[in-house]
Amino acid sequence: MTWKLRLVLLFAKFRKPIDPRPDGDVAAMRREAERAAKLGAFLFDDTIGIETVVNESADGVPVRIYKNSSSVNQRVMLYYHGGGFVFLGLDSH
Repeated sequence: MTWKLRLVLLFAKFRKPIDPRPDGDVAAMRREAERAAKLGAFLFDDTIGIETVVNESADGVPVRIYKNSSSVNQRVMLYYHGGGFVFLGLDSH
C-alpha cells in the first residue's frame, strides 16, 4: 500500500467525511464530502491539459465533456456514476 493511500485511509478513519450527521443536514454532509474528495484529487490526480470543458445534458442527465485539443477523432473515456449515491458528484469524480 502506498503512502498516499495510507494517508487517505487514515484521514477517512478519523475524519469520517461521509458519516451521517446527528442533525441530518444532508447539504452540510455533501459539503464535507466534497471537501474530503479534494484530498484524493490532490494526491492522485495527474494534471492533463484541458482546452475546453462543456457542460451538457443528455435526456436530463448532466454530462461534462473535456477536450484536450481541438483535433477531430479524439479518444474517448466514459465515466458512469453508479447512481443512487447522495454524496459527491461530477466535480468530485
